[in-house]
Amino acid sequence: MCKRATSNELVAALGTVDGQNSLLENEYCSVYHLTARVDNQNVILKVIQNGMKMEEVIHDEAWGLHNVEQLLGWGHTPNKKLYYLFMKNMGVPLSETRATFANDHRQVRKLQHKAEEFYLSHYHLQHE
Repeated sequence: MCKRATSNELVAALGTVDGQNSLLENEYCSVYHLTARVDNQNVILKVIQNGMKMEEVIHDEAWGLHNVEQLLGWGHTPNKKLYYLFMKNMGVPLSETRATFANDHRQVRKLQHKAEEFYLSHYHLQHE
């Protein structure tokens, strides 16, 4: 059962960022695991610096995550310098498993096919 996280729960979760092991850092955003669960889910936090991405693009990204039922909540600092997107951890990106399956192209294709089927059956989205 899914409940919507409150703003207090989201703010409290910010204190559990695993800053030692960022998943991504570039010029406009950083992505982290949270050590606390939100809405009984393992969480990935994306921190976006406003100005590096237009505010409308940030809202579109939040809406897209909402549409695929991955968004747990979002918010920004009072001055809108930082935006926070709290999303369900959907697992390890395929790019991180390539070394494991480097010589097993059938297994890689099987995993891709399962992911495509999942998104089509659950979210009516087709990857191109």
